[in-house]
Amino acid sequence: MSLNLREFTGAFLALGGFLFLFMENNRARGIGQALLAFAFMLIGVGLLSDSAVAFSADPAVGALFDALAGLPVLFILSVVVLTLLACLAIPVASGLEKLAKTLVPESEAVAPSVVRLDPLVQELEDELDEIPA
Repeated sequence: MSLNLREFTGAFLALGGFLFLFMENNRARGIGQALLAFAFMLIGVGLLSDSAVAFSADPAVGALFDALAGLPVLFILSVVVLTLLACLAIPVASGLEKLAKTLVPESEAVAPSVVRLDPLVQELEDELDEIPA
């Protein structure tokens, strides 16, 4: 007999949300924040375990792991590469955003579109004024 904490996820969310949102005491708010974090972690672990069950039923996934079991070095290298790619995704995206901001300043990126629309709007307003009532 074991205790399945996933069954209490809703209670952790409700209690944590109540403590965090409605209590003014910092200690109670901190406990609520911890309960919310724990509940979200349980939700994530549940999603991972449910998807693992679904993947294990797929014969292609079983064949992939059987093939990689014969090549443990390739398996470890592929896991390291995938982990590095996942860890580098956010810093690379942030760097690309900074690069884009330095190449095209925000004032130049927004201003031309506003300037181009101004004459069109004025032209449409003039045409609307010419229409007899």
